[in-house]
Amino acid sequence: VDFRVMGTFVEFYSTLLGFINYRLYHSLNLRYPPQISGLSIPPESTDTPSLLVDPNDLEWDRSEHRDLLESLSHSLVRVMDSSAEIEVEDEDIPVDLDPEEQEQRDQAKKQQEELERFKHLFEGCRFFISRETPRESLTFVIRSFGGEVSWDCTTSVGATYGESDETITHQIMDRPEQKHSFLTRVYVQPQWVYDSVNFHRLLPHGNYAPGAVLPPHLSPFVSEKEGDYVTPDKAAILEAFGEEEEKEDLESTSVLLEAKTPEENQQIMDEDEEDIAPPLKRRKTEDIKIPVGTVTPGGGENEADAQLTSAEVEAKEQREEKKLAVMMMTRKRKKLYDRIMRVKNKKAARVKVLQQRRRAYEARLRTS
Repeated sequence: VDFRVMGTFVEFYSTLLGFINYRLYHSLNLRYPPQISGLSIPPESTDTPSLLVDPNDLEWDRSEHRDLLESLSHSLVRVMDSSAEIEVEDEDIPVDLDPEEQEQRDQAKKQQEELERFKHLFEGCRFFISRETPRESLTFVIRSFGGEVSWDCTTSVGATYGESDETITHQIMDRPEQKHSFLTRVYVQPQWVYDSVNFHRLLPHGNYAPGAVLPPHLSPFVSEKEGDYVTPDKAAILEAFGEEEEKEDLESTSVLLEAKTPEENQQIMDEDEEDIAPPLKRRKTEDIKIPVGTVTPGGGENEADAQLTSAEVEAKEQREEKKLAVMMMTRKRKKLYDRIMRVKNKKAARVKVLQQRRRAYEARLRTS
């Protein structure tokens, strides 16, 4: 083994990794090597001090500073002050775009806004982690989404505030009960943090109270498509989210209406009603001209159709149109259509089996 060659490679890759880390840190507007925010470094010292050392002391504990950095509980020094950062907004270019391109552009802009909100999910929240919870994992998740976190100073280094701090908003614990509690904070179990990240929003705290039976921890990597089986727990959560979104839409609509005159509001409401009204209803409002000599029978199928609701009539028409379209298919397309329908029927049968198993499970729980 030629140690001189190995030394050359070590020196090269050390410099390469240092450059890579430099670029990664600067892409996040952080200084490299990392330094803890709020600490002054004397010019005589080459190391960064720790929070537990007097800044006037020139003897820094390098290993202690490294432990503080690894705790992830402190903010790092930025290259540019956050107040001086210039946010480049996407300006509306006055160019006539196709409706499809405009829709894609609006959708991409909406996804970008949702991603920015998701990055700051825990912003404004101050967490205190009890000693019985997985500190490293919770700290990494909370700090990644903009939250502040601390723990008991006797547990590990890096604590920034104690349990008695009145600014704490959430305390994470994994005990059935707490001897002393503060009314200014919420007590939750660790799963609340992970489930909030999985659902991209802060979940209600009631289901995650200390000692409560936790809801199933659903995988964030499974996205159900149309026709797939959805567990009742996830269906309830998605339904609650849908109600919240409808409420937000109503609030935004009310704000929009308040900013306009009554005549403009009435015009907007009329346009919305025209867009929402089904085609069948619009057809009924039009004048129906019956040719002379045409006899409208009074019984038979027409009476049954008259008793059907508009939704049922529309569904019946769609089934007839679909059946006619299948009849007009070529042999090649018909084979492809049959294959797709077999897959859908197989999936529907699987969903039915899972629903039966769920009902049997709930029945056993009620009897036990």
